[in-house]
Amino acid sequence: MVRKEINQLLAILEVELKNILRERGTVGFSIFFPILISLSTYSVGTGILGKPPSLELWFYQLIGFTILMITIVMSASSAWYIRQGLLSRRLEYIFSAPVNPIIIIASISLTSGILGFGIFLTVGLIGVIVTYGLSNLSNFFISLLILIIALIPILGINLIIAAATIIGKEPEAISQPVSAIVSTTSGLAYPITILPFILKIIGESMPYYYAAYYVRSIIEGYFNILSLGNLPFLFLYLIFGFVIYRYFENNYIRKEGAYGI
Repeated sequence: MVRKEINQLLAILEVELKNILRERGTVGFSIFFPILISLSTYSVGTGILGKPPSLELWFYQLIGFTILMITIVMSASSAWYIRQGLLSRRLEYIFSAPVNPIIIIASISLTSGILGFGIFLTVGLIGVIVTYGLSNLSNFFISLLILIIALIPILGINLIIAAATIIGKEPEAISQPVSAIVSTTSGLAYPITILPFILKIIGESMPYYYAAYYVRSIIEGYFNILSLGNLPFLFLYLIFGFVIYRYFENNYIRKEGAYGI
């Protein structure tokens, strides 16, 4: 049974990856966006200070905006997949098909995660070479492994977004608030320590903050292995997302239909 589900997941993943490869413009923009925004803020800082800030500050924001781009891609992918299913009326067929809908959503999330990993690999490599030269490349490649682990809990958030989109039917109303909360509270563009206490607590309870923190600290060489103690807590998002999705699927989607809610 498990082998069958894995094969289904891999089959859907292959199809979605081929679709991404056809959208080179979107991939190019996703890579260019964090570089453009970080350079813009760096230029503003140069104008205010009258001299260029340290490259480490630019690198800090480059990593943060890259994680933000990955977040936007991952949170929007599930919502828009459901939205397209609603518009084409294929969603009813998905829920009546022998393939578990969770496998479909997981496949979409994994696809966006792989795209996000590619974005980070490209942008991060550029940032590390520009800021540190070749000396920190080994740290960068180690950070890739930690990033993969830190992004897994986001799959649980995607399951919640997918269920909410089926009920609310508007992807922007679901994914955009998530992106806004993440960008504001997760310490991606600026240190989380400057936030009010409540916003700081929100940021430190979400996986996005730790993804950026782990990556930056590993690359810069001051990573403490003890800080990985937060990872087990983050995986509660995966469990929570599965439970929430199954609840909405069983009590709303399958009983009332994706179009009759």
